[in-house]
Amino acid sequence: MKFEKQFSTSGYKVFVNLQVASYAEYNDILYFGFPLYFDLSKITLDNFEEEVLKIKGYFCAIYMSDGKFYIYNDIAAGFRLYYIEDKGAVHINDDYLALTSEFPKCKINLSEYKFWIRHGYTTGDGTFAEGVFKIKPASYLLIGDKVINKPYFPFLENIPDVKNHVQEVKNDLNDTFDLLEKRDHKVILFFSGGLDSMLLFQYLRKHEIPFVLVFLRLTPRYTQNEQDFERAKRAAKAIKTDLQVVEVDLKEELDNITEICSNMPLDRHFSILHFGGLRKLKNMFGNDWVIINGQSSDNVFSFGPSESTFGGMAKRALMYSQNQYLKRVLCALFNFKWKTPLRLPKGDQEFLLAFYNQLKYLILSDDSLDPGLMDYLSKKIECVSKEYSGNSLRTYLKLMGYLQGSDNQVVIQSATTNGFKSVLMPYATPRIILGTVKHKDDKKELIYPKYPISELLEINKNLLKKPSIDPDGNFMPLGEIVDIVDAHFNSMVEGFITSKNVD
Repeated sequence: MKFEKQFSTSGYKVFVNLQVASYAEYNDILYFGFPLYFDLSKITLDNFEEEVLKIKGYFCAIYMSDGKFYIYNDIAAGFRLYYIEDKGAVHINDDYLALTSEFPKCKINLSEYKFWIRHGYTTGDGTFAEGVFKIKPASYLLIGDKVINKPYFPFLENIPDVKNHVQEVKNDLNDTFDLLEKRDHKVILFFSGGLDSMLLFQYLRKHEIPFVLVFLRLTPRYTQNEQDFERAKRAAKAIKTDLQVVEVDLKEELDNITEICSNMPLDRHFSILHFGGLRKLKNMFGNDWVIINGQSSDNVFSFGPSESTFGGMAKRALMYSQNQYLKRVLCALFNFKWKTPLRLPKGDQEFLLAFYNQLKYLILSDDSLDPGLMDYLSKKIECVSKEYSGNSLRTYLKLMGYLQGSDNQVVIQSATTNGFKSVLMPYATPRIILGTVKHKDDKKELIYPKYPISELLEINKNLLKKPSIDPDGNFMPLGEIVDIVDAHFNSMVEGFITSKNVD
């Protein structure tokens, strides 16, 4: 079952094909996905533009007004939509492979392919096929006599204010869990015992929402997963709550890798753990649950490097510090450690390019990268820079990059593929993202990463430290496990690339 409907405007026929069959309709507005709002029936065509920034969750909304077609997505483009304009028609689909199969002569966008090789996802509006686009994060596609994809993300001045920042986050989390409580939702919380999931547990307990704490544990064992497991066990014991451990076997789940890759063709990710874990959870509990995941908090609050380590602080210093001598020293240290030829960016444009194209959250320039790719990305950044500046610009670039990418998509795709129609990442809501744009204090963030979460957490923070693991344990290197999964993604994408007409 899926949704198929044709719309007509003054200039185009619009064909919408979505794999999601169920939807809600209020006041001539169609909603798909999991829009979390106190009462959708209160939103009308007259106030939709104002209210869209109050809707949480992943969703898209469709309506016609004055003979024009509108389709909106959520702030982080969790509800991924693709479109192509062809012969007086616009085709919109949430299935990339299905859409591109209708237009087999699309040429390959090699810059997006190179970006995907480096990052594991394509840019916020780009795909492997020229002429096939994503709808940008926090935007709407307007189709009348022209086709326009315009962000609804507002420009906001940053006035650092720690107190108001923390209060915005507190108010929004209370609002989120109030909505879940009033709808009588049951929750599965992905729980690592870290800062993000502990705070979400705190709000679930406060609002007396039925929940299960879940940890996904992989066989073969690897160090990072085992460290998280030991921490999650310790934290669950301290808060006197059962921890449901779901064992996921790599070899067993590789039988499903083709389906996984097909669900995420533009988003390479170590996705076995999520897809396999959600499949087992469905068998254990059914799928009438809201999946809650703390994913995205690092990039919302810290633009990525949130570790309370020297390396994490050094990466934040490269981002926030005005001390050029310090930044030169840190650049030299990273080059020595990783044997790289990186350098400090020169000027705002190079900084933004390094920020958008960063690897391992390092805001440093790399002159060895492909000049064509750098020019391609620079033009995208230039377009965004016409609309935004300062913290608004950096945040929207983060939305156009990491926040719409594979780490968020795997949370949504693994849940929806297994029939969990309700997925929520409480830190990626409009109010928290915009509150961070307005009030984030970079100086505080430099020393105390994700300080709003730390200040709201009422639990002993010593529980958050990762325990040491026996170095002689029988662990498989994470890189080897990731390489196994990546090989399948790479093979599928290479097949897609070579199948296209690139003459």
